[in-house]
Amino acid sequence: FFVYTNSPKTSVNDVAQYDSWLDSWRTSQLKPGQNFLDAGWSKDAYKEHSNVMQWALSKESNGALNLRIPGLEQYTRDVVG
Repeated sequence: FFVYTNSPKTSVNDVAQYDSWLDSWRTSQLKPGQNFLDAGWSKDAYKEHSNVMQWALSKESNGALNLRIPGLEQYTRDVVG
């Protein structure tokens, strides 16, 4: 699964599909963007998504993969929620 998902040839199209539930994790998956337009995204939706994801992938965002934090479910239920 991970080899398939991480393959640039397949992931470029998968991240553009709404039903894949995958977000772009490489800037190469965002540009030039024809993969998103071919998947049915409007130009405005693609531009907004691309801007947000490029920021999220940048050094400025300080992003983290929060799904890997042990105890996340208990934290979000007891502390946040």
